[in-house]
Amino acid sequence: MSRGNIILLCALAVAVGLWLVGRDWATDKPTGPVPRLFPQFNREGADAIEISGGAAGTKWTIARPEGAPWSFVSLGGYAVKREAVDRFLEGVASLRKDNPVGTSADLRERTHTDEKNGRLVRVLRAGQPMAEFYVGKQPKQGYHEFFIRKADEDAIYRTTTLLEHDRDALDPHARASGFEWDAYVQEMSRKWVDSEIWDLGSAEVQEIRLHRKDHYDARVAREAEDKWNLVEEGKEPVPADADVADGILSVVRRLSLFEVVGRYDDVKEEYGLDNPEITLLMTLRKKAPKPAPKEGEEKKEGEEPKEEWTTFTRTVEVGNKVTRSRYDSYSDEMKSEDYYAVRVDPQHIDDPEEKARGAYVFLVRDYTASSLRKDLSELQAKAKEEEKGPGEGEEGDVIPLPGDEGKPAEEKPEGEKKPAEEPKPAEEKPADEKESADEKEEPKDEGCGCG
Repeated sequence: MSRGNIILLCALAVAVGLWLVGRDWATDKPTGPVPRLFPQFNREGADAIEISGGAAGTKWTIARPEGAPWSFVSLGGYAVKREAVDRFLEGVASLRKDNPVGTSADLRERTHTDEKNGRLVRVLRAGQPMAEFYVGKQPKQGYHEFFIRKADEDAIYRTTTLLEHDRDALDPHARASGFEWDAYVQEMSRKWVDSEIWDLGSAEVQEIRLHRKDHYDARVAREAEDKWNLVEEGKEPVPADADVADGILSVVRRLSLFEVVGRYDDVKEEYGLDNPEITLLMTLRKKAPKPAPKEGEEKKEGEEPKEEWTTFTRTVEVGNKVTRSRYDSYSDEMKSEDYYAVRVDPQHIDDPEEKARGAYVFLVRDYTASSLRKDLSELQAKAKEEEKGPGEGEEGDVIPLPGDEGKPAEEKPEGEKKPAEEPKPAEEKPADEKESADEKEEPKDEGCGCG
């Protein structure tokens, strides 16, 4: 056999082997890559993303107007993370028609891929849809899986969306995580925006002015270390609770948002911020950076530069309570959570990004606003019990001496003091009395339930 024929036979054997590997013998059909859900999708051409419907009922429009970066155009142009947009569009391009589970209306309702419960995603180019689909819930024990349905089809897919970027970044033997569709379509602050409104760092609060509409207007001012005064308009100062002041600052020191709801000028009346329920004005101070030594100037031994402090203010306004519904995958139930609308006053803020956030209204979690809803009595220092000397405790606090158990307390004339006596040793009881006392003693329960 000639050398050419041998080469041809080898090539034929390789081709047959590849065909056998790619053959699905159970169905007698050749296997191959699962078709994409949107085979014509061009993520570079997308210029708008719409997310709406579902339990939350919110609608977001993210777009890039000509010559401008991506932003929430439906919320007054609030900035989004460009890397979040890129990952989301790659996720849409990576959707495939794998693992179909059914087409019935009942299944659409149970998987939350129907028009009522599903979050509708539309990716547009020049106003025309390039991709439209519903993101449903995650199946039980399907951490990286989601139910997905194309808007104009009945077929529902239980799919794990793998991004090429994630697979390329991993070790060849590792398993890539699926795309988190719920983090993008259900909660804005998890992926789309920076959740931090401000971070006050190690600043020390000097005064807190708390105004509660129809309740009071008062100041809690620091007088010294661990000493605070509560001042009401037209009244004398009284001691304030230092723990309450520190507690308020601990909540607002790093203020985080859950959702952006719009520009302040557009939505302040809708969310009750034209006449806020609570206004918190804080006066704080922080250490100024130490100046660098001047050129040629030598530092004297033992001489430290004097510490300097910078004083600044921050204001938070709290408006209406807002309830959002959500699906709880653990209990398989629809639940609701409360949030509060807030606005931070941009006045006296120097940082450009932080100052820009003052033009918007945010939703914050319930515990943040609840920590500011203090009654006036909570701001006042609690009355401390007077320290009692030896023998001055209440009758219920007196520990009886051995041998005094069961004896009635002596009644003494009013004003008569009991002379100090040397404690006497307890009388030794007969053995039969000891046994009788031991038999009457009840066993103690140490908290483990085994007493």
